[in-house]
Amino acid sequence: MQTLIRPIGQVIFMRWADCPVRRMYMKSAFEHKPELRLSEFVIEKTVRISDESFERMLRRPMDGRPFIAENIDLMYQDDDDVFHCILVTGENRTDGILVESEGYGYARYASYIPEISALGYPSLAAWNRKLMSAADLIVEAGINRSESSKWRLTYEELEKQTGLCLKEQPFWGEMLRDMLLCDSGAVSELCLGDDALEVVYNPDFYLCGSEAQAVSNTKLQF
Repeated sequence: MQTLIRPIGQVIFMRWADCPVRRMYMKSAFEHKPELRLSEFVIEKTVRISDESFERMLRRPMDGRPFIAENIDLMYQDDDDVFHCILVTGENRTDGILVESEGYGYARYASYIPEISALGYPSLAAWNRKLMSAADLIVEAGINRSESSKWRLTYEELEKQTGLCLKEQPFWGEMLRDMLLCDSGAVSELCLGDDALEVVYNPDFYLCGSEAQAVSNTKLQF
């Protein structure tokens, strides 16, 4: 059984002013005629290794590893086809690899996890989805609907559209501001008012008239 590791690289954004369609440049592993099958799994143990060792494992996942051999008894596939795995990650990494060795000293079955915090804290993943949805709404709907580079979005409407409540949980408003100001490049200012967000868009990203139509169907991701 071939082991497949799917690392995800950094995203590089182009300005809308330079290109009417927003492109994202990343690195990943592509398979010819892939079979994408999802399997249930249980993490029996988390194994932290040095960042250098983790990088070597990403490059050569089929090599034998002492820490895999030491935990052979924890890794197996049960009668319900559930994979019992160890989670391998680096000391300072946020990604990891699920390993089920099937009695061997190497990663006979493996799956790359780009953000392991979501595995231990499902509620964090749920909040992350809400934040992403809110950021998409502000960038897309704000630019497409506004007649100027400013847009006002009430907390009530934001919660209705995305499920994100900022009225009683202002911390998430600060997180949303960081995402928009630091990651997207579309927003130059975001003020958290008593009952609404006040958004000011970056002139390089704000499009007027017929230019706005070129990105009206563009889906943004963070």
